[in-house]
Amino acid sequence: MSRSKKIFTIKDLLKKIQSDPYNQDLKIERGFIFLKKKNYKKAIYDFSTVIRCHDYVKNISGRSNRLFLEKNKLYKIYLLRSFAYALYGEREKSCSDYDYLVRSDCNIEYCHLVLFLWVVLDRRNELAKFRYQYSLFKKEFSEFEQDLFNLIPINNIEGLNELIKLINFSLGIIRKNRN
Repeated sequence: MSRSKKIFTIKDLLKKIQSDPYNQDLKIERGFIFLKKKNYKKAIYDFSTVIRCHDYVKNISGRSNRLFLEKNKLYKIYLLRSFAYALYGEREKSCSDYDYLVRSDCNIEYCHLVLFLWVVLDRRNELAKFRYQYSLFKKEFSEFEQDLFNLIPINNIEGLNELIKLINFSLGIIRKNRN
């Protein structure tokens, strides 16, 4: 998911996963590529597979091994899956992942990103504007957060994209150009 890593194609990742089927990072990377390509069903499948594998290993072994994820990585996967569910139109499942994040000790910005996505998808302009302003508690998104922010279809809401640019400019916030 990091831009500093080599960019893989789905075909490359499939070969790598076949040669190393227990490498969860490859499945996460493939899921993220599916998410960016709007193939939400396959993204959800990859993220769910990683989460199930993590839960299985955690339950049977209780100790760290190659399939056991550190908690921050697990939170990112739940966030990605929540995004995929919401963009796929399965709000209840997105809410379930959001609830998991709220109950965890993850970064609160993750929860704000999910809430912002929901109001954008609901086309609630005023609430989306408020949510965006409320979520601005730091000057610059991490690469991961920027990648997620770029998945949110803000161009479909009248005036929201322009408002975001104006707010960013007034606060000196740096955002990379959206596709």
